[in-house]
Amino acid sequence: MTRRVDVLLVVPATRCAPPDPLGVGAPRPGRPLGAAGSGPGRPLDGVVDTVAQEIRAQARAGYRTALLPLAAGDDGAGRLDARLVERVERGEAELLLDAAPVHAGLVVVHGADALDGIEPAKLPPAVAEVCVIVADGAPTTGLTDVEHRLEAWLGTAPWWAPTDPVVRAVLARDDRRLLEDDWTPVVDVAAWRPRPARIVSQLPVLGWHTRTVTAPWPADEASLLQVHPDREDVEVHLLGGGHSLRGRFGSFPPSNWLLHAAGMVRPRWFLAGLDAYVRFPEPGQDTERHRLLEALASGLPTVVAPHLAERIGPGVTELDPVGVLAHVQALHADPVRYRDAALQARAVAEDWFDHRVHRRRLGALIGPPAGDQHTSGAPVPLAELTQDGSVPVPIDDVPPRRRLLLVSSNGVGVGHLMRLMSYAKHAPDDVEPVFLTFSQALQVVDDTGYLVEYLASRTESDAHPLHWHPMLRERVVELIDRYDARAVVFDGTAPYQGLLDAVAERPDVALLWSRRAMWRPGISNRVLDRETSRFDAVLEPGELAADDDRGATRAERTRATQLAPVTYLDHAELLDRATARAELGLDPDEPAVLVNLGAGNIDDPSSVVGQVIERLSREGGIQVRVIRSVIAQRDVSLPDHVRPLSVYPLARYLAAFDLAVAAAGYNSFHELALAGVPTAWLPNRSTSLDDQAARARFAHRIGIGIDLGDGAPERVDAALDALLDPERRQRMHERAVARRVDGGGAQGMQRIIEVMDDPARRRLPPLALEQRIARGDPRRGGRWRRQGSAASGGAAAGASAGGGGAS
Repeated sequence: MTRRVDVLLVVPATRCAPPDPLGVGAPRPGRPLGAAGSGPGRPLDGVVDTVAQEIRAQARAGYRTALLPLAAGDDGAGRLDARLVERVERGEAELLLDAAPVHAGLVVVHGADALDGIEPAKLPPAVAEVCVIVADGAPTTGLTDVEHRLEAWLGTAPWWAPTDPVVRAVLARDDRRLLEDDWTPVVDVAAWRPRPARIVSQLPVLGWHTRTVTAPWPADEASLLQVHPDREDVEVHLLGGGHSLRGRFGSFPPSNWLLHAAGMVRPRWFLAGLDAYVRFPEPGQDTERHRLLEALASGLPTVVAPHLAERIGPGVTELDPVGVLAHVQALHADPVRYRDAALQARAVAEDWFDHRVHRRRLGALIGPPAGDQHTSGAPVPLAELTQDGSVPVPIDDVPPRRRLLLVSSNGVGVGHLMRLMSYAKHAPDDVEPVFLTFSQALQVVDDTGYLVEYLASRTESDAHPLHWHPMLRERVVELIDRYDARAVVFDGTAPYQGLLDAVAERPDVALLWSRRAMWRPGISNRVLDRETSRFDAVLEPGELAADDDRGATRAERTRATQLAPVTYLDHAELLDRATARAELGLDPDEPAVLVNLGAGNIDDPSSVVGQVIERLSREGGIQVRVIRSVIAQRDVSLPDHVRPLSVYPLARYLAAFDLAVAAAGYNSFHELALAGVPTAWLPNRSTSLDDQAARARFAHRIGIGIDLGDGAPERVDAALDALLDPERRQRMHERAVARRVDGGGAQGMQRIIEVMDDPARRRLPPLALEQRIARGDPRRGGRWRRQGSAASGGAAAGASAGGGGAS
């Protein structure tokens, strides 16, 4: 049976040893598709970048993509690069793993050298309507030989697609069939959020980034110091390549250089800290043109060597090394000129190198995806090739987005972070959330698509409060200025003194505290006592157990904005029982139990986790899923009916479970109650403020769950006896459904916008702000005078220096 695909990508691969007739290597643990690492500075790096971006663009446009990895040799057997394996594992492309015939609308050959020595008869049978050879450089294989091999294999003569004018000129001299437009590399511009189109640092900051070990250094030390000066009036920031620096240039780096090891800082964050992108590799040594595209997409004025400029085209500034410093300094000194250069960089990225460019050329070659509703075979207009099918708005017509800085403490779990994400997901299109977190769960935020910055907490960094709080103040001030933040929203049990000091230096920036209730009785702090004078608003996420709240926040309830419970997902976003079970691979007929206690080991009979597993093992016919963090401490042998579970967000799948055993933290409590899952609650009594015991008692009292108290074996047994009774579970479920309430995230964002857009908060020009701060004027109508850094040893610092408490 013939397999039909829209696009078949023939991609270069690493030779297998021994050869693998399937062309992808033998499956291995952790690399199910036989992925090959990309290797330091291999010539294929640029080609793999291009292919990875094209796969993503094609998948988002609805094109069905297949990959055929080839390595030069008798049989073409090769192992696929790890970056392309990731695209396959994400479902964006499929591999040709057998010899079944293929019919492709378009075959795109990346790296024609891979065809060297491969007989067409040894390739999978294929037919192509159109074939294109992408030439990223002058091919080393005989051009005519490549054309003949492809025509013999596919039944159609190929076209050549040069990636830039330099390669086009070489191919034109040989009188090859050329596509009219260059096959420029592309990048997902939307993924590279533009930095503010203005200078954000006192000194010019220039630099570049690389993802290879052999960095794109200039040819000699003199050129290096011209483009990356050793001077006190400029900073040089580099991401990656540090290992090769000393070996090539000796006693570097200079004192004004800041080197980040590759992988230690996300490129998106790194680029946001530069004022100019400067890249001057030795000719023939730079295979990473996508790094330049990422800089342009980030809105960075970009300066490159002449030999790079002629290959990139518009958007970059071509200079000799001697002129780089003067150019960057001139941009830094002229805000208007800098703004124009930054906006031009982003506009060029949108117009010339965005995924839409690739989707447009596919439409011109083969029309819309085979599964598309378009009936005409004519090329598809650009407006119809956007990801969502909508007409793109010209970049000049996009209104400026107001930015919020959302600050999360580290806490015991991720509750603080998830509440802020709940607010963020309800932000309107003209409001952009930016995160600063001390939680090591920042990957969750980044994966969702938000811009996130990380700062190690005082405890994590082992810093003294008198040092850490001023550092926090400087970081927050810098982020407010960099992103032009209109408001700062903090979620944690006690705002950090460094945060309070930072916002005091920016009096026109709104400050809000998202403060959870249910504090343990007898615990308070002086920040809470003076919260109405320190904050423009206090948001209090709703508590189902509010009637049993005996903590210090109860007296402040009327002065805070009361929200419904704040969960990342509302009830309408949860999967129904049948769908959730199908996605988790659960038997639709057998009972399913979720264990989410966050600590302990399964094979420790004395732990509550061990007690629960042992008790359920005696029942039989029960499916048990344990959140992976419980067993992540070390490898353990799981009983046959127990499986680890690692899904995000977990709340989306909760309806799949008949009962649960969980800790009584804010997030898990309200998510399980929202899903109506009868639960045995184990309160964490080691939290600094959160009264989880009161939540567990409340759930027990109103009949939506069972309080496990101290987790004694007899209480665990009694609770599981009750929850394994279908009739009792049904009553608990019905009571939980009757009390169901959500929507706190949307309410919180509405209140944040009201405070941020309050007409009484007039945006003052910089000089007026400086004069107000110098005079020590009240920050907000006489309600708060700035608390100096000396207070860092006082109440705020004492309550928050080590983190924000439980989540």
